[in-house]
Amino acid sequence: GGEGTIYQLANSNLVCKVYHSDRLTLLRRKKIELMVSRKIQRPGICWPIDIMMNDRAEFVGYVMPRASGRTVQSSMFVKPLLEKTFPGWGRKDLVNLCLAFLEHIRFLHGLNIIVGDINPMNLLVTEDSINIWMVDTDSFQIENFPCPVGTVNFTAPEIQGRKYPEFLRSKEHELFAVATMLFMLLHPG
Repeated sequence: GGEGTIYQLANSNLVCKVYHSDRLTLLRRKKIELMVSRKIQRPGICWPIDIMMNDRAEFVGYVMPRASGRTVQSSMFVKPLLEKTFPGWGRKDLVNLCLAFLEHIRFLHGLNIIVGDINPMNLLVTEDSINIWMVDTDSFQIENFPCPVGTVNFTAPEIQGRKYPEFLRSKEHELFAVATMLFMLLHPG
């Protein structure tokens, strides 16, 4: 990806995100340290669980659970692709997916965490339709650490054109993205 490379850890269901050298900042390290200190464990959310250091004890990334499935973007945003990827799916499966997504949002908002960059590349789905994985969690807004990225189609009108790293989003801003995602999940293509 644009920020780093993901590596599978041997003999585990964990992966490590190692940031590209130009993405290693003190601010990023402090945010990841805060996230790791929260000890948030929820199936389907790839929350940082440990800091990764190199052999010189320098921060290089973090460890998180390994997600499974395919991105929403690559598996279901075009109806023929959805029918090919998940041929047995019907309307019930799309509703199940929406409910799983909403449960993650409810859980995170209950902890005062804003996803920020809700988009079809950051959600992975599996054949069963009752689970959804949220990835790229290091961009989530937590405390005074804003979500530094966003996707225009999922950005509320009142914050369009603003520089994402320069302000904190509200739950109301997030609900625009949630509604947009729900619509797109329920109406593939």
